[in-house]
Amino acid sequence: MEGKGEENYAGIPEETRLEKPKKGIYEAGWGCKMIDLCAGGIFAAMFGDSSSIIWEGIHACEGWHKFEDKGKRSDWDSGGKFSSEFCSYSPHRQNYWRDEYISMLKELTGFESVALFSTGSEATEAFWRCMRVYSGGKPGIWGGLPDPDDVGKSIARPDAMHGYTLGAMIMGGKLSWPSIGVNPNYPGLGAEKILMPQEATCGMIMEPYHAPSAQFHRISPTIDRLMERRKEFPDIALCIDEIQGGFGRTGKLWAHEHYQRDGKFMLSPDFVTIGKLCGGGLPLSALLGPKEIMEDSVVKAEAHLHSTHSGNPLMCAVGCKVIEEMQKQGLIERSARLGEVMHEKLKNSSVRVHGKGLLAGIELRDNEEARKVVALCLKREVQVCDTGRKWVKIGPALNIEEEKLMEGVKILMESVEEVVNERILEAHGVGGEGSEAGSGVSAETGDAEVVSPPGDGDLEK
Repeated sequence: MEGKGEENYAGIPEETRLEKPKKGIYEAGWGCKMIDLCAGGIFAAMFGDSSSIIWEGIHACEGWHKFEDKGKRSDWDSGGKFSSEFCSYSPHRQNYWRDEYISMLKELTGFESVALFSTGSEATEAFWRCMRVYSGGKPGIWGGLPDPDDVGKSIARPDAMHGYTLGAMIMGGKLSWPSIGVNPNYPGLGAEKILMPQEATCGMIMEPYHAPSAQFHRISPTIDRLMERRKEFPDIALCIDEIQGGFGRTGKLWAHEHYQRDGKFMLSPDFVTIGKLCGGGLPLSALLGPKEIMEDSVVKAEAHLHSTHSGNPLMCAVGCKVIEEMQKQGLIERSARLGEVMHEKLKNSSVRVHGKGLLAGIELRDNEEARKVVALCLKREVQVCDTGRKWVKIGPALNIEEEKLMEGVKILMESVEEVVNERILEAHGVGGEGSEAGSGVSAETGDAEVVSPPGDGDLEK
């Protein structure tokens, strides 16, 4: 595709070019439209990547009323709460949108204190800093839950995702720093051994599900063991990283709410981190926790629960709009309902599928097969998430049109079966150049039968 600008729309009617994208479809450039099953990238754009809802939040901060027709904005009106100073957000200055967003977060979540950031890594590291200071300098952190399929096996290793900064990677078990409490030789909370004695440990952190696969942890032994740790060491605070799973992604406000026994929630975290969906696709994150800890005088002085862009009025105005519309449109309930439809369809696949709500992880044999699926989907104008491993993940905008969602899922499943059947053909000696994938060998016959070990269904056990 050569050239730039207007010539690349040659042959595309003007009315088509200017048409407002449907929910779940984004303009991939050059006039091409794709079904977006990734919510703008990695599950962050709650309303899709070109939503007027986000623009309304932006323009509210700029000092304009929401634009009504064909992108035209109405007259200027400061109205007392609007401000054109969208880059002035010192913590010592008045900031309507920061204060309003914090208030809305407290009301929505029930947490007493909020520290705002831009990225998930900042929020998770802020938890560690907070607890190291509050505990009097204890350096250790328990984390690094492994792949649920590996729990109890000798191959188990830490495999969590809390971000890509140094501290976040240490908490996830991706890097080792034994002197401060993390050693990847043991899978932390997911094994009998723990990484540091409780006398040297300030906190524990977990994701509500295994991030690469979207597979929820098994209640026995993982969640039961975590609850034992909580009971045994009540002074070691628990943070649940809801940056990807929170704000309705899995059909509940928090993904950890899926862990229930006798109708009661099993996990009651002291802290929660949020990001991705809470910003509607723009950089916004937060650490939510108890006032007693986060607003302790020593913590406020030494834990540095802020960053350059903490409380940015522009991002906070968008955050307010996200909460408002999420509740107004009932998107959490919609995620649960539409997620059931989506997963019922995905059950017909010949491979394992994990996840809940509008989140799914499709498990292939290896990362090579997964990338083939991603490539086929892109060729067929469907965007899915390449995890770089054997799983392909999807997590569409929460307001995606059901018709477009099911069309995208259908194409994804066809792509998966094509790749699986290609493998089967090769195993039977009929693959290779000139053979047509998917022509005559079932993924459910002979030696190629797929046997699914226990997965997300074990949540109830």
